[in-house]
Formats: sequence, structure tokens, C-alpha cells
Amino acid sequence: MIINEFYPEADRFDPSLRFSVAKKAISDFRSLNPSPELLGDLMLTLPEMACKFTYEYGDMWEQYYTSATTNFELALKFLQKYNLLVQFQLRCKDCVKYAEPCGYGFADEISDLFSEYY
Repeated sequence: MIINEFYPEADRFDPSLRFSVAKKAISDFRSLNPSPELLGDLMLTLPEMACKFTYEYGDMWEQYYTSATTNFELALKFLQKYNLLVQFQLRCKDCVKYAEPCGYGFADEISDLFSEYY
């Protein structure tokens, strides 16, 4: 569901980019009481896909970056709480890499959050 918001099925390219749908998928999954590893994985998928998408397709709008940054921070806090930061470090580092060429201070915010937790 989350990946499909950014990268729809192969037969069409019409990304919705709806953070609300992705966040609802996370919330619905959380209600199933999954392991912290699985929930952390899903939580990180949202900012990861947002960073990767803007890296591949160019600058987005301010609210897009705000949502991506907020969800990255939520994922990092969750991973820290459950001592999962090391397990997900490479994926978090990829978020920094994907954000590097982006404007509007997005790259700095993502990098600063990474530095704060790692």
C-alpha cells in the first residue's frame, strides 16, 4: 500500500503521493500488534519511498517535504525506543542519500535527523 502510493503498478505511472493513505496503512497495521521489527520496517518505508521518489523525479512541494521529514522522525524515534536503530541504519542512511539533491532545506532536515539518532 505505501509503496504503491509512490510507485504504482507497472501498467500505469500515476503516483498518488497520498501520505494520509500511507499513514492509515501504518495505523491499521499497528492495530494488529505486530512485532516492533515489522512495525519499524513499515514505518520507515514511508519516508524511504518519499525520499527516493523526490530523488528520482525532482523537487516536490513544501508539504510533501514536511510530511516526509515528520514521518522520518517518527520512524527514528520508534526505532530508538525499541533498540532497532542499528538494524535499520543502512535504510536510514539511504534516506539521507536520496534527500541530498533536494531543495527547500529538505536535505538538511533529513541529514540532521539522521545525525541526531546516529
